[in-house]
Amino acid sequence: MAKQTPTLPFDLAEAMKCLAGRDERLGRLIDTAPAFQLASEEARSPYEALLRSITYQSISGRAAATIFGRIKALGGDGRVPTPEEMLKLRTPTLRKAGLSGAKILAMKDLARKTLAGVVPTLDEARAMSDEELVARLVSVRGIGVWSVEMFLIFRLGRPDVLPIHDLGVRKGC
Repeated sequence: MAKQTPTLPFDLAEAMKCLAGRDERLGRLIDTAPAFQLASEEARSPYEALLRSITYQSISGRAAATIFGRIKALGGDGRVPTPEEMLKLRTPTLRKAGLSGAKILAMKDLARKTLAGVVPTLDEARAMSDEELVARLVSVRGIGVWSVEMFLIFRLGRPDVLPIHDLGVRKGC
């Protein structure tokens, strides 16, 4: 997947200076940390990005990559199954790909809500506020605030999202 460097809607040097001046501890971390870089993955549809997110939840990256590869094999042209295709896939087929029952239910709900327009298109998502996206996407089974925040950062390239519930952020890592 190609990486893109999003154009920041602010002066990065000024933002870092402002943050460093607001909190002494954060300032020390900024001084010692490598330069800030934000590379977002080539934008996928919110449906595909969230399908991947569901797959990767609570398992190792290696296992998730294998399972996600199997899911993509169920779609056409190496892409994940469309929402319509996902709804037609039977539970035993998805289980054989390595998905748990809870993840299957989450993926089916994601597909239904994509078709119903609850999950926006990529263009719609780009035009929505962070708050609007969180409100809509957390209505999907298996998608929480953290998953939406990761979508905002790594798929939409929004650098001003601070996932305060992330364990690494909370520990200061």
